[in-house]
Amino acid sequence: MHHYTKRTASSLMDDKEMKRHWEGVIPEEALKHPFLMEGLLAMSALHLTSMRPKERITWTPLAFKHQHIALSHFRSIIPDINEENCHALLALSILISVTSMAFTSFGTNLGPDESIPVRDIIEPFMLIRGYGEIVGAAVQWLFIDPLRSVLVGHGVNVCEALPPIPVAERFSQLCQMVTNLCQDGKFREVLTEAIETLQYVYTELIFSAGTELNKNPGIAWKWPYMCSQEYSNLLRKSHGGALIIFAHFALLSKTWDGIWFLHGWAPRVINGIYAAVEPCWKEWLEWPRQQIRDNYPILRLPEKPHEEVVVEIDSQECSPEFEQTPLAVDIIDERGKFVLKFPWREEMMPMSQALQRFYAEL
Repeated sequence: MHHYTKRTASSLMDDKEMKRHWEGVIPEEALKHPFLMEGLLAMSALHLTSMRPKERITWTPLAFKHQHIALSHFRSIIPDINEENCHALLALSILISVTSMAFTSFGTNLGPDESIPVRDIIEPFMLIRGYGEIVGAAVQWLFIDPLRSVLVGHGVNVCEALPPIPVAERFSQLCQMVTNLCQDGKFREVLTEAIETLQYVYTELIFSAGTELNKNPGIAWKWPYMCSQEYSNLLRKSHGGALIIFAHFALLSKTWDGIWFLHGWAPRVINGIYAAVEPCWKEWLEWPRQQIRDNYPILRLPEKPHEEVVVEIDSQECSPEFEQTPLAVDIIDERGKFVLKFPWREEMMPMSQALQRFYAEL
């Protein structure tokens, strides 16, 4: 516990408010709830493993022991969630999920031809869904301190923002994969919905680059509890399509690769999925693997192309009313195209992409 308070707590996130919880609020809750203390001890032991790899044989078994106890208590107490224990259970659901990721990232020693089993790969997903169940069961108590800010102000409204073009293209390909390889209509519907929600998360993550929100892995890890129970069931059954989608989700962790419990998580997850899926699905993992080799270009905000965003529109396609708008600033006579110009700002990206897509064929 000494190591947790001195080193581990401050290493978990860069988000200032979450750091305050890990360093003060959650340890205080752990003093009142032994099951939460077990979660903190498991986390601390794994952090020691990451810092002292030569002592793995000492710290990893200890982490497994505390994690097992914490999970046992978690599963037995969840049905009896109440005002007194709900904050501790919420904190523990986050802790055991993070610890599960850490076991996948480096806590499991793999030989050259070994890979992480699917059950271990998807465990964080299932545990995070438990987080969602806690919130649903105890929302009237959780919005009271001490952990209120974990739930408040977590997301940003990007419903008006279109995904960057490379993201939209890749997710369109995933939808086509589902159409081609899934014979069951219900499965197609479930997988397509999971793809759409994941595209939303990609969009939010990419356009929040450089903000305080982007420092919290929760911006990506809310996806598991956005998914349907039907998708969760397919994932638990190692359905090939569900695993391919999960591999694309794993790429998002690169954003926080500097945080010790996520360092190397994506490559291990994708390699484990590649080893598990049937041959017909394997080609759909080539793109995620190429993203890893190329240092994840899909996660970069589109680069500033020039000082002004320019969109050309065929004048013959425009109404007379459009010609009077301030945006129609010029006309190129020899081509008969209006030229729309506006100053570059990152918040203009969704609008410029929408215009460029809409008029791409003109």
